[in-house]
Amino acid sequence: MAGGEPGPGYLTDIQVGQLGQIFSFVDKNGDGKLTRKELLIGLKKSPAVRTLFEISGSDLEQIQADFEGQGRLGSAEGRWCLLTSADDVLNKAEFIKHFLGNPEQALKGIRLHCGDPDRPKFTATQDWQPVPKGAACPPGLEYKMDLATGETLGRLCKSKT
Repeated sequence: MAGGEPGPGYLTDIQVGQLGQIFSFVDKNGDGKLTRKELLIGLKKSPAVRTLFEISGSDLEQIQADFEGQGRLGSAEGRWCLLTSADDVLNKAEFIKHFLGNPEQALKGIRLHCGDPDRPKFTATQDWQPVPKGAACPPGLEYKMDLATGETLGRLCKSKT
């Protein structure tokens, strides 16, 4: 399952890592759990999150109104309820497990990170590697600059657990 293109019905390790990065992008306080409010913010900021939750940009206004009026996520509420545990928060393991069981849905969201086909590609791993100038990169990566060369390096964030 390492690297490469996925076969039918599974995700590569890199794609699972990208799902984790999407989760971390939405988990603003970094506690490993998503609340409805954090998900709402993620839906508003990220096309990948909207795709994972099968929400169009035109639905966001109604979702916001439902959240402000009832504390619910409107058309995203059904997917939220499928994903959440009894304590009404979504943890990272539940999130990834759900999309491992629905790889075609997960890939729709992950592919949005690929960007323009003419832009250089950057596939993050756990190791530091050069980021090509102008590359489309998924959110939540760690970056550093090699001061000797001026080159930007990136990698997947190390897990906090």
